[in-house]
Amino acid sequence: MNTKILFAALLSAAASIACSDDPTEPVQPAPQGPGIVFAASDGSDETRTLIDGTSILWQSGDAVGIFSPQIAAAANYKAAIADAYVGMAHAALQTDLQYDDNSAEHTFYAYYPYNAAQRSASAVAGTIATTQNGDIVKNSFMWAATTVVPSESPVELTFRHPFAYLNLQLRASGTYRGASVRKIEIETAEGKTLAGNYTADLTTGVITFTTSEHAVSVTPSIASLTADYQNTFAVLNAEDLSDAELTVYVTVRKSNQDIRLKTTKPGRKLNPQHKINLKLTVEEMEEVKTGDPSDEPIRFADPLVEAICVDNWDTNGDGAFSYKEAAAVTSLGELFKGKAIKTFDELQYFIGLNHVHGFLNCSSLTSIVIPDGVTSIENCAFQNCSGLTSIVIPDRVTWIGNVAFYGCSSLMSVIIGDGVTSIGYSAFSGCSSLTSITIPNKVIWIGSSAFNDCTKLSAFYGKYASADCRCLIQYGTLLAFAPADLTEYTIPDGVTSIGSSAFFGCRSLTDIVIPDGVTSIENSAFFRCRSLTSINIPDGVTSIGGWAFQECRSLTSVTIGNGVTAIKESTFRSCSSLTSITIPNKVTSIGDYAFSGCSSLASIYCEPIDPPTVGSDVFYNINSDARIYVPTASVDAYKTASYWSSYASRIIGYNFE
Repeated sequence: MNTKILFAALLSAAASIACSDDPTEPVQPAPQGPGIVFAASDGSDETRTLIDGTSILWQSGDAVGIFSPQIAAAANYKAAIADAYVGMAHAALQTDLQYDDNSAEHTFYAYYPYNAAQRSASAVAGTIATTQNGDIVKNSFMWAATTVVPSESPVELTFRHPFAYLNLQLRASGTYRGASVRKIEIETAEGKTLAGNYTADLTTGVITFTTSEHAVSVTPSIASLTADYQNTFAVLNAEDLSDAELTVYVTVRKSNQDIRLKTTKPGRKLNPQHKINLKLTVEEMEEVKTGDPSDEPIRFADPLVEAICVDNWDTNGDGAFSYKEAAAVTSLGELFKGKAIKTFDELQYFIGLNHVHGFLNCSSLTSIVIPDGVTSIENCAFQNCSGLTSIVIPDRVTWIGNVAFYGCSSLMSVIIGDGVTSIGYSAFSGCSSLTSITIPNKVIWIGSSAFNDCTKLSAFYGKYASADCRCLIQYGTLLAFAPADLTEYTIPDGVTSIGSSAFFGCRSLTDIVIPDGVTSIENSAFFRCRSLTSINIPDGVTSIGGWAFQECRSLTSVTIGNGVTAIKESTFRSCSSLTSITIPNKVTSIGDYAFSGCSSLASIYCEPIDPPTVGSDVFYNINSDARIYVPTASVDAYKTASYWSSYASRIIGYNFE
């Protein structure tokens, strides 16, 4: 789940989140098939599964864990939200579970988010972090329990929230307008648990904290305070603070100086599934004068990140890493490359950085905040950070490097700052959870393959987006395509070139219509479109790039327009369903492996009078009985021409009229 999902409901009031206005939205028909169908519901107001009556929608990729003492297979069984229910408050969960005994009652315990390491419904472990980034999803938790007798009906799971939520609302009435908010800290007396490690017993609904922290800090994304309230959030233990006093610190940055402000507020009882609003006008807070705040140590959520920072940049040798020491760092080098770090929101305090790189293969990294002063995201910066779910790129960044986010398969939310002018080759390739993206108006260049294999991408917005939001079109070149949920597509009029890898890996696309205005199809344009069944290349096309249709395994029909003069390397390689091909009369060359691996190819009609020059293994592993039909007057020329001569026994004269 991301910030639009079921249990993040309190965000809807202030973060412009799409949500359902009807908490009684009817459950859709359950998916058909064997086994148990689970229906995950946002419940009723009485169950308090909604947070203060607001419903948030399930998103693609969500999954819950399920335990059942009566089903051996349900030992932390993973159940994913069915695609048909994405965007709804109710959902069916995809599962292959079977009842072990069709006459006995079965009890099911479910929790979110799914974690493969959990072993028992009576001891589901988790943490409320002491350092949070305003995204309650990363710290929240919910659970459900139900007992049913086996039947054909879905097993209803109504989820509940054990924690409370603090809605921090900040504004500036004068002096601090335009200042950014660096950190918000909430502290209470010792003995009052706000955060820490916990164990949830799903069989009783009891949450037990195994460690206790009485302070929580939030690093919000508030870049500029205004006269209007701006929101950020903290997840807190449902503790009774009625007899306590909260101390709240807000650190703001104005004119390159951090200023720490303080106020106290009376405590209140924090109830599960509820949020408390805390409104602060920063000018009404007291400035903290005791020492230089920049000398204070940073509280890191990830001890490994803290250890790396202390080992390398603790200049005063006190065994801690301060805001001042962070500000003095100008390069991260490759100290974090491949490390098992999990969160690095504290990177935002490295205000001396002007570029970010060095997180290649940090597959456990789930959260990071890029400093506002950074101007470039370097090549490979976050390549294969497969656990990263969201990224905000600051406005001062102008360059997103080649393969910068390549292989970030969990990345669902990307906010690109308004200053970006260039997006590098394969920058977001393989971001298979990304659903939409907005291209800023200052962008002047987008590299090829920038959005390859983004299989859930359904829309482009902003600059270069087509009228239907499905394509990025720059100066007549179709650069990228958003394939989610589409099987058929007609390329918009006005496109003159289908760019490199534009439709790469569009696995569901079965039919594509190329308009007459297209003159070129570039390298790998339809590479690995494995459901594509036919293609008609107009006569206006003069150039087809290498690998253009490689591994289109369902392709049975290809019409190559008469304008084509060359078939490049591996153009139709491994199109294993292709049975027949006609090579137009203007073709003068056929590149290496052009039809290699076309194992069903039985008829090749070659129209050119003069045998085209041919590369290596052009017809390797085609149908063993394949025939090559050439102009009757050219049979001898083909049978004696280089490479063609090896197929002399299969060459047959044909009247092309």
